Amino acid sequence: MKVLMLIPDFYPSTGGAEMQCLKLSEELIKQGVTVKVLTRSPDADVAGIHQVHGVPVEYLKKIRPFELAVIKWFIQVWKRRHEFDVFHLHMVNEHTLGALIVASLVKKPVIIKFANSGSYFDVRRILEFGRKPTNILIAKHLRNVDRFVSISRSVTKDIVDYGYDVNKIEIIPNGVEKITRLDFEKKQNIRRDLGIPDNMVLFLRVGSLLPKKGFSFLCESWARVVEKNKDCFLLSVGGLELPDEINTFRKKYRKNTAFVLNQPDGVKKYLQVADVFILPSLAEGLSNALLEALSAGLPSIVTNVGGNSELVENGVNGLVVDPGDPEELANAILDLAVNLEKRKQMAVVANRNLDNYSIKVVANRYCQLYAKLLEEKSCKHGMVKLDR
Repeated sequence: MKVLMLIPDFYPSTGGAEMQCLKLSEELIKQGVTVKVLTRSPDADVAGIHQVHGVPVEYLKKIRPFELAVIKWFIQVWKRRHEFDVFHLHMVNEHTLGALIVASLVKKPVIIKFANSGSYFDVRRILEFGRKPTNILIAKHLRNVDRFVSISRSVTKDIVDYGYDVNKIEIIPNGVEKITRLDFEKKQNIRRDLGIPDNMVLFLRVGSLLPKKGFSFLCESWARVVEKNKDCFLLSVGGLELPDEINTFRKKYRKNTAFVLNQPDGVKKYLQVADVFILPSLAEGLSNALLEALSAGLPSIVTNVGGNSELVENGVNGLVVDPGDPEELANAILDLAVNLEKRKQMAVVANRNLDNYSIKVVANRYCQLYAKLLEEKSCKHGMVKLDR
């Protein structure tokens, strides 16, 4: 079985969708699937074919405007139309339309995995901010997709609300690898290397610094936290650069904050030394960072968006707060900062329900989906069945 992954951005970008595509590709290869990732080049130096953690990745030179990029993607997918059995699209962007048209012409199964829900739902964003009439064509051709992959209940609702066929929805969550916990001495040594005082409660947030990740509202909350408790430390991991307002925040609270930018090879060590994970997002699909935090046994404070409340049960393995409410978030942070026993109890059950989110289980479900779609195409068009 040969699968072409199509995603607008990829490694070294460390967004949730990009990291999920990489992890899924790695695991599919382990399970005997031939995988190749087709994506845009982050810069001219990495154009062409490269190996990323054993995954073949072909980087295409970026092109503008949007319409020309759509045409370029069509040409590139058309060139590879006979090399692959399944087209697996991640998110909705300039790569979407060309791939859908090629798949329709050559009768290849195509699936698309949506990354966000709510105000950031992929289709909504392309319709509101995409270039007309190309964005309309993309939304229309999405109806030809063989399966929509939903990663959470909120994404499923959005797919239905936008009028797409409910019978084409396949619910497959993001996958995660188990992260082992460190003993106290190793944990403290790493924290000292990071410059984090021993006596402080370490709160960790991971992700980009895009507005939807809610960092501005976390900054408001953190100002209230530090005013009441000087023993709290915020470590932010991710983002390509610090915007001016966040730089100002960092300087003002330098004794209680630290920033580490893009980490393309993962954030495992940060998860292993943190005390509490924070996800202040204003929109999510199913957070890769949250899955990793729970896998590492961290109690988590999350906003009630996307699939967050599917993973975190309020008061059990974490706390759930309203998005954009700095006072409620600050109170949750202060609660876990002073209540060590509560943190310990939440840590014990943090990863108890993650078996279905194992990357091995998730990859196996994709294998089953690919095989099912190939059989459907075979029966519908009288094609020769793939020898699996």
